Amino acid sequence: MPSPTSAGVSVDSVTRAVTGIRNLILAGEELRSAMAAHFGITESETEVLSYLSIEDGLTAGELAERLRLTPSTITAVLDRMDRAGLADRSPHPTDRRRIVITLTPRGSEALAYAQGWLLRALAKLDPAAMDQIGPALHQIGLALRVQTALIRNPDADPDDPGLVDPALLGERLSQR
Repeated sequence: MPSPTSAGVSVDSVTRAVTGIRNLILAGEELRSAMAAHFGITESETEVLSYLSIEDGLTAGELAERLRLTPSTITAVLDRMDRAGLADRSPHPTDRRRIVITLTPRGSEALAYAQGWLLRALAKLDPAAMDQIGPALHQIGLALRVQTALIRNPDADPDDPGLVDPALLGERLSQR
């Protein structure tokens, strides 16, 4: 594997970036925990909300796969979300064996409320840097997803465009 400094990047820069990514991940986990407590839901339910904010209309199976949950666990998560009025289940339009999960108006409101917290955090940043932050975070997210896929499947080709779920790479994600 090539060294992260092979492209002329200093070891100090790479170390600061890795520390920054770790800090961002931990801060995101803390925020998710606080959001779950605020809304009276589990962290798994906040993860479902996050995935549905990127791609509404996922199947229960797709959500289980993305959250690395068993079918029975995702069913319990979706039961709670249904009772809380955050998500709806409906038959898949072409496959009767599958169920499609969509956000309810209450689920969308919860996401909008949570987005307000993120916007307040971003408001503290240098306005001149904002045009670079979104694309940089998108690139970091892609790189982390590729590394995650390679950890789960060490024999995979890191240059395979199918290595990462295309729904997580599309225009909808980059526009959010």
